Parts: sequence; C-alpha cells; structure tokens
Amino acid sequence: MSNPTNALGLSLALGFWTQHAPAMDALYELYLADDSDTESVEDIDRDIAIIWAGERHADIVAVIEHAEADAQRFFGRAKELVVAELGRKDSPVSLKMRNVRDSWKVVAMMTPRVPHSHDESFEVSISIESSTESKVLLYVSVWRKGGKRMGSAMAGVLRDAYHGVAKGEDWHAGSAVIGAIPLTDCLVKDSGSVDLDALAERLSAVFERQDNVVLQRLVDLGREYS
Repeated sequence: MSNPTNALGLSLALGFWTQHAPAMDALYELYLADDSDTESVEDIDRDIAIIWAGERHADIVAVIEHAEADAQRFFGRAKELVVAELGRKDSPVSLKMRNVRDSWKVVAMMTPRVPHSHDESFEVSISIESSTESKVLLYVSVWRKGGKRMGSAMAGVLRDAYHGVAKGEDWHAGSAVIGAIPLTDCLVKDSGSVDLDALAERLSAVFERQDNVVLQRLVDLGREYS
C-alpha cells in the first residue's frame, strides 16, 4: 500500500448511516428532494416522513452532510490509491481522474500506456452505496464499452471479480466488480464509527490484487473485443 500522507480518522456519521441504512437511505431521498412536501417522493414510509418532518430534522440533515463530507475526505485518498496502485512501476496502464457530479463516487479513466489504434478507455469506479439488501458497501468496478459480454470477459481476467449487473442509473450493465467491501467490516465497536484508514487499506488491497500481469491481460482483452 502507498504510504498515506495523513490519517483519515473515524467517521461517526458514516457509522450511523451504516448501522441504520434503510432509514437513512429513505431520509436521504427526502434530503435530495429539498422539499418539505413528503408527498413528492415516491414510496416513502409514513414513519420516515414523520421523522423527517419532526423535531430531529436538523440532526438528520447534520448526519447526512457530515457523512457526505467524510466520504469526500475518503475519496481524496481513494483517488491517490487508484492512480498509485494501478499506475505502479512497469504497469501497462496509466490513469487519469474524471470529474463526476456525485458525492458518493469517483471515477478514473484507465488507458494503455502504449497506445493501439483499437484502444478504448476502461472506467474504474469507486463508490459508496447501499446494496439491494440495504447494506452500505464500498464498491470498486471496472467498465468498458462492450456491454454484458465485455463485463463477463473482464470478470474472467481480473482477480476476485464478478460480473456486475445493472444497479440503477449509475451502475453500468457489464461492469466487472473487483471489490464490494461492507462498511460494517470497518466499524469501531466502541464508538460506532467507520475507520476510514482501515477502509482505505481494504481498498488498496483490492487494487494490489490486480498486478501488472492481470492488467496486461485486461489490455489485451480490450483489444481482442474491439
């Protein structure tokens, strides 16, 4: 793992969200709606709507905003890791961060260092989101043009990968998922906080498994499927 310049510390807000994911996910929808009229948000449980409109409204907003801020701190480290680990010495690929308008996601574009006429970029995404089981996870996925066929082929090349399926608008069908780390794995029991440095170590390990041999196979696969 690359040596971190500064410790990230703990996130109580992300810890609270992780332990109360179904309720916090629903409350976040109301927060994003930025509308006191809860009728405008579909499928919101009546009890959640009451909590949102109640006397703890300001506390809920504070948790959400602190969680977003802590996620952004973490993603600062994540950007360093993806560039340093996958773009390591003698790596066949180079990486450049792409701007995305999402508080819970960062994206790096990965391209072969030695260009080929048929090359297309691979998109490496790192995101914090809830699974269909309402568990908060740090996802790491690789996507490239080619749909499910390409995603399945990449999953056969990348270590510990599985073929991603569509998970809403921000999850590309055909992604190969190389990491799905539950934030509960990094909870500090005494405080209920997420240890962001421990989470960064887990993320680094995901990238380390994709060594230069694996990355070269991925580059070759991309050219084969072009």
